[in-house]
Amino acid sequence: MKTHLIYYRITPASPEINVTAAIIIIRNPFDMTLSEKNRETSKSQVGITSWYDDIRHNNSKLLVWKKFAVFHARIYMARPISWMQSGIPYIIVHYENIIKDTIGEVKRMTDFLNVSYAVTEERIKCLQKNTEGNYLRTSKDKKKMYEMFTDDLKKIFIGHMKGLSQYLPESQPIPWQSCFSPLLGNIPNISSIEPLYDPLLKFPPKVQT
Repeated sequence: MKTHLIYYRITPASPEINVTAAIIIIRNPFDMTLSEKNRETSKSQVGITSWYDDIRHNNSKLLVWKKFAVFHARIYMARPISWMQSGIPYIIVHYENIIKDTIGEVKRMTDFLNVSYAVTEERIKCLQKNTEGNYLRTSKDKKKMYEMFTDDLKKIFIGHMKGLSQYLPESQPIPWQSCFSPLLGNIPNISSIEPLYDPLLKFPPKVQT
């Protein structure tokens, strides 16, 4: 089962779903938010629109965008933590690490699920051939999209990243260097930003040791 839902929004509504293990895939919140905005505006999993041109000089639409972005920064943190604290066995997989080492990360996931026997040489070769495809969004105006992250939004996003990082196992930290596209421009001083903890969470922050 694939889901984008917070854990406690699945099980009460669908008690018939028996989740026995979870692979928690975490993508940096900047790209995650842009992906969701393009999905929402294009009504497609691979579509892309020029939504940023429509709101750039419209104060009311700009406010809607900022609320959208902040909400998804909160979801970025709340969703994985809810699954980590569900009591279900899990592993953390960072999207950026999948891009860097697709084969290695796939093997790690299949090992966790005890289905490593399914990773045959033939399937590995197929995966190597198809790590990119027409499911990827492409745009000549990516810079304009990233420019929608103002300095105040960048600080909010980084705050939630630092908050989430305190829950992650030491063996799977946030790959910070891979999370900031050059198109984002200047990045605030990360060390000066306090971690954010979100009211969406139904449980208090607890640092994982």
